[in-house]
Amino acid sequence: MSTVNGREVPATRTWLETCRAAGADVPALCHDDALGDGGHCRACMIEVDGEIVAACTTPAREGSSARTDTEALRAYRRDLGELMLAEAAPAGRAARRLAEWGADGSRYGLAPRTGRRDTSHPVVHFEADRCILCRRCLEACETLDERFVFAIEGRGAAAHLAWGGGPLADTSCDGCGSCLTACPAEALVHAPR
Repeated sequence: MSTVNGREVPATRTWLETCRAAGADVPALCHDDALGDGGHCRACMIEVDGEIVAACTTPAREGSSARTDTEALRAYRRDLGELMLAEAAPAGRAARRLAEWGADGSRYGLAPRTGRRDTSHPVVHFEADRCILCRRCLEACETLDERFVFAIEGRGAAAHLAWGGGPLADTSCDGCGSCLTACPAEALVHAPR
């Protein structure tokens, strides 16, 4: 057995699964059960035996103890949210989560808006300013639809979601919607009807 916030539960494959089995709310912006482990966003950090680890990629261990809501973790998540807001203007689930953490863009400032968008595709539209680079769209497209439409281009602050240089409508995207369901920031949205 393992312990999560004082509650004993069987250890599962990862700490994220174990914590959720214990009823703990562990945020994960890049993890999706249908896609596998993320490990990119670092929102799921927890304390295990006094060490801060990523819950979605760290194997759970029998006899270990995890805490999911400490003052240090709350401060960490608030700062992570501030960093995300300094780089993007997410909407949807991601925006709600950042607000829960108390992130409002006051620490590092809000990301400048580029207005970059792609509305060429008949089903999928892209709002670049909202993208948090969680890679869930990329994983969904590759894993669920086997299309390989998306990529992350550039490094560091220059990193951005890309798809071959031209309009999204000119890619192999078949409009299946996997990326739309996966995107927590509403960077990829249904085209208006």
